[in-house]
Amino acid sequence: MKDVATKQRKVALEAGALLLVLAIGITPDGRRAAVSTFEEIIRIGETVTELQCRIVTGFRNLSPDLLDPTCPECI
Repeated sequence: MKDVATKQRKVALEAGALLLVLAIGITPDGRRAAVSTFEEIIRIGETVTELQCRIVTGFRNLSPDLLDPTCPECI
């Protein structure tokens, strides 16, 4: 009995996912929303990569003089 209910849920979930994909692919608003979502995902990925590069570059430029409390440039 439990297997039947699990299979029915799986079929219902797959059918719902298929309908959602069709709705997004068929309607112009759905396509626009999908494209803007993908663009946002790409932008976030580029931002994360850029942040990592900035962190690495910042550590390369870190001077021990910056940790010295008597350093005149640090004030």
